Amino acid sequence: MPRRPGMYMHWTDWNITVNGEPVAVPAAYRTVPDAVPSGPAVRIAALHRDFAQALTEDRPARPDFNEAARYHRLLAVIERSAANGAQEMTVVRL
Repeated sequence: MPRRPGMYMHWTDWNITVNGEPVAVPAAYRTVPDAVPSGPAVRIAALHRDFAQALTEDRPARPDFNEAARYHRLLAVIERSAANGAQEMTVVRL
């Protein structure tokens, strides 16, 4: 269990709420067979499936390190903004 929420991204199933009401994640976002159990197994299976598809298509797997680093910078800006209640003036190039 992470020491603070959000520490392990995508570790468990999504728990999305809007104004305290749960919002269901559309089934179309599940990219692996239904036989794969929910939770971390889905994330790992999706990762392996995407990697295999990249090999089949003879293209780089994604996200690559640089793309992942850009998204982590964006998430850090969002976290800081949410924590201090102010809009960040940082430009994050995706």
